[in-house]
Amino acid sequence: MELPGATTNADDPNAGGVAYRFYNEFPVRITGAPIPAGSKVTLRKDAANTAAYYDVDSLDFENVGAPRTRPADSLSVVDQGADPAFAKDSTVAIQKTVDLARQQHKSVWIPEGKYLTNSYAGAAPLDFSGVTVRGAGMWCTTIYRRPPLPAQQRTKIQVGSHTVLSDIQIDSNAVYRDIGGPGGADYGIAANGSEGWLVERIWTRHTDANWLSGTGGTVRDSRTSDSYGDGFNINNGGKPSPDGRGDDITVQNNFARNTGDDSFAVYSDAGANGDNGQLTGARVLNNTAIAPWWANGLRIAGGKDIQFKDNLVQSVSSNSAMEVGIFGDTGHPLESATVSGNVLIGGSGWNGTRHGVQITSPGPNSRFPDAYTNVTMTGNTLRGSLRAGLFVSKSHVRMTFTDNVIDGPAKQGIWIGEGAVGTGTFARNTVRNLLPGQAELQNDAKDTFKLTQ
Repeated sequence: MELPGATTNADDPNAGGVAYRFYNEFPVRITGAPIPAGSKVTLRKDAANTAAYYDVDSLDFENVGAPRTRPADSLSVVDQGADPAFAKDSTVAIQKTVDLARQQHKSVWIPEGKYLTNSYAGAAPLDFSGVTVRGAGMWCTTIYRRPPLPAQQRTKIQVGSHTVLSDIQIDSNAVYRDIGGPGGADYGIAANGSEGWLVERIWTRHTDANWLSGTGGTVRDSRTSDSYGDGFNINNGGKPSPDGRGDDITVQNNFARNTGDDSFAVYSDAGANGDNGQLTGARVLNNTAIAPWWANGLRIAGGKDIQFKDNLVQSVSSNSAMEVGIFGDTGHPLESATVSGNVLIGGSGWNGTRHGVQITSPGPNSRFPDAYTNVTMTGNTLRGSLRAGLFVSKSHVRMTFTDNVIDGPAKQGIWIGEGAVGTGTFARNTVRNLLPGQAELQNDAKDTFKLTQ
């Protein structure tokens, strides 16, 4: 989004823009003996700290453990000239090692260190497809993208069928959101492939989304922070391709903080020509979304047999804790989704009128203007929304909403908006801690949205 008066780049608030990121994380490894449990830690501004002041919002302490060791029968990127000391470019050496490993049916080892990738020589982007690539750990092995700005080349890391990528951090010098553009932003990883892939224990920072398509892929035990786009986006690629179907992808046990769009999203797109197939079988399980600056904590935008289960969302800045429906005029409708066991805290920030959970459907200009959003929500906790706990917008919706808890919304517990069309089964829900004058359930579409309680 570039606003009038943004004279430098779209995300520069000093030039009239709106920032995609608000916070910034600084991972620091503390050497020496571990800090004992219960210790008091003091932050002190020393003479070398020259800023007028520093804002510190939170501190996380983590027992990182020892670096992982080199797997047997692996090829090391250092042997092909990669530099773990961050002094010279390692782009060509890393890609050469991957290509050799693919030919020799071996794996790739990226030892402890920080590897600079700022060259426009060699592959663009780094392509790890079909190879197992392992680092010494997300705190120990970093691939840092520093292309000359304005950037002229993609910098994402490509993951394809039969790829295993683990135990690395991916960071960059990107300065604003423009995928593959002059600001240097690009996907953390871009995964596709019709025969499955695995990504585990990676950490992406200052990148755009981790863009996940294909069939049978899994991302687990990973994290992203300070992104310019979604944290993890399961999608079907936007155009027909056997490698971009977006079927049976699992995103499980991951952590996202300060994302520049939805923290965890599923996006099914019919494409510009309307010929891209429906995304099916996405599973978003046991993830944590903290302080997304743009958009929602969780987002379901179309698809079939979608499952969001046991996720935590907290401190949403701009949109809803969760939005369920469709994205854009080419987005496929939501044929079926189950949302269960999630804890959704907050919702409704600065970006328009939002709620704790918002249910939408295709608009009048959609390829599917009469399609319904179909969703079952059960066993969820919706707490502390700054507007309604649950809002069903002017839309076509068929939903089941049972055994949920709505706690302390600023306005209605459940609000069916005027003009909503469809049916709802609402049973055994608990709405508590309402403010004076607010309704547990307000149906402003009684003639067109039929409730069963």
